[in-house]
Amino acid sequence: MNIMKKNPAHKVTQRNLKYLEEKRFGSKDITVDSPEDLGVKLSMRRNSLEFKNTILRYREKQTEFNEHMNVLTSRRKRLIKQLFPS
Repeated sequence: MNIMKKNPAHKVTQRNLKYLEEKRFGSKDITVDSPEDLGVKLSMRRNSLEFKNTILRYREKQTEFNEHMNVLTSRRKRLIKQLFPS
């Protein structure tokens, strides 16, 4: 679980999602990594349809990660109960 949390791709996803969600002022043009391929840069206008779709794709990736972490956490708790019954 710690390895997954420290995964560079996950950290970039979190950073880009936070950046996009908090982007309200400044330049109208935004450059950010593509959610599907972090090596590809996307350039878009703030408040455009592409901007909103990019935020949605980043949220989907974050949701998938959170669901996977929840599964691992529940599996870990179950294994701890099996190994160390109280």
